Amino acid sequence: MAEAKAIPKGQNAEGNVFPSRQVWLICFNIVFAMAGLGIVAPVLPYIQDWQGASYTAMGFFVSSYAFSRMLMDLPAGIIVDRWGSGIVTVTGLAVIALGSLLSALAPGFDLLVAGRMLAGLGSGLTVASLQTELMLLAPLDFRSRAMSYFMLARRAGSSLFPFIGGLLASIGSWRSVFYFCAVLNLVVMGVALLSYRRPRPGRSDAELGVEGKEVKAGGVLPNRPVFLLLYFLSFIFFLNRNGLERTVIPFYGDALNINPLQIGLALSLTSVVSLGGIYLGGQAADRFGRKAVLLAGIAVLLLANTLFLWVDSYPRYLSASLLFGIAGFNLGLPNVIITDLVARERAGRALGAVRFFNDLGTVCGPVILAWFMDVLGFRASIYFSVAALAVSCLWTAFILPETIGKKGKMISI
Repeated sequence: MAEAKAIPKGQNAEGNVFPSRQVWLICFNIVFAMAGLGIVAPVLPYIQDWQGASYTAMGFFVSSYAFSRMLMDLPAGIIVDRWGSGIVTVTGLAVIALGSLLSALAPGFDLLVAGRMLAGLGSGLTVASLQTELMLLAPLDFRSRAMSYFMLARRAGSSLFPFIGGLLASIGSWRSVFYFCAVLNLVVMGVALLSYRRPRPGRSDAELGVEGKEVKAGGVLPNRPVFLLLYFLSFIFFLNRNGLERTVIPFYGDALNINPLQIGLALSLTSVVSLGGIYLGGQAADRFGRKAVLLAGIAVLLLANTLFLWVDSYPRYLSASLLFGIAGFNLGLPNVIITDLVARERAGRALGAVRFFNDLGTVCGPVILAWFMDVLGFRASIYFSVAALAVSCLWTAFILPETIGKKGKMISI
């Protein structure tokens, strides 16, 4: 009897190899493309003092970056499909650098915000191109873990740089933060130019081990029920993530007389465990199937939300927060599934649509859940989240197809 041949690490049964070097280069670029999101947080008081701006004006300044990036999500996907990821990545990094420089040199608040919005547009272009390149680069049965690396790189980029922003402001001024962003993105643009390799013409899904592509997405927003479900899931996940983590959990803790240090510890630990959840979720989805892991993620997130209804002490508050962090492993799966379903030449616009609903949930989540807290109380905001997740779970169970079977084979639907 012939001895079974061992499969080399990073390779599947069909011989498809996970392109580690290119993936890490893409993730490197993602980390720095996301730097501008969090690096300005420590200098907000300095900017406010500079112009005597109101809190409302500062809120507009903070949201302008994410808002302009959201506006770019849909057109960026079309641009990537038409021009390719290489030129769009470089262009996006250049626009971020230009916007950062405009903010650094701004003589008044209006140009400061204009520079911030320009940088947001550049970030939208860059993230769109890098995500599309990453999803199409990874073979089908490595795609979920590639998406988990993308999510980890995004979180690293938005989490690591506030410290650098505070350090730069302490030894210089708030303008030094924007100069730093301009120079940083020019350097990364050079790395992207040197490392980008144009895909071979005519590269097909068959070369990546994909057996069939049944769904051909047309237009900007494909309107089949499966796509509508994926958009809905993307919106609800990020609405819940940002609304609960950034709004409900901190204020709920305060209402329970939990001190700020304990609240901060809970939020920090939530972020830490979410990193492990994202990584393990990517591994599991490639092994056990996208739908199975997505359903498990919704169930865990639903349980975490429900547990907050029984929180009456710090141990329960911390336990519910940690479970909420672990549930982050499902965040990137709608992106993976939609990439499985669309033709390669339309992957950019399909992913752009998902990113649009991600960002829409990010913008709307704190506002919607805060409104529920104001009008009906804390528990009402959690009831709303639980109901939305329950609908998501049922809709996913009955409508969403599985796209990957044994040995990473595409399942025709």
